[in-house]
Amino acid sequence: MKERLALFLGGLLHDVGKLYVKRSRSNPFGDYEKDFKYLHAAYSYEFIKSRVSEELRDLALQAAFHHKPESSHPDAKDELYAVRKLYQAADQFVSKERS
Repeated sequence: MKERLALFLGGLLHDVGKLYVKRSRSNPFGDYEKDFKYLHAAYSYEFIKSRVSEELRDLALQAAFHHKPESSHPDAKDELYAVRKLYQAADQFVSKERS
């Protein structure tokens, strides 16, 4: 049950960083493209990390890597690669993007 809740939260919050990007034109993350590809994903990562409970955080954090599932970021754990690909596929389906 906790896994489902974590996946649900990640799905809801994966693009929350877009709200921050629209409000702030600065980039506090340095080379965010290496790990996240897009700035909003780095903001989403920070939002999820600081607001989701520790027991749900690992799975929910994978949503921040929805544009770059092959990320080498320490929180993009190898054993959760399939979860990142799931978030990527869901994001592409909903937004009608083509990869």
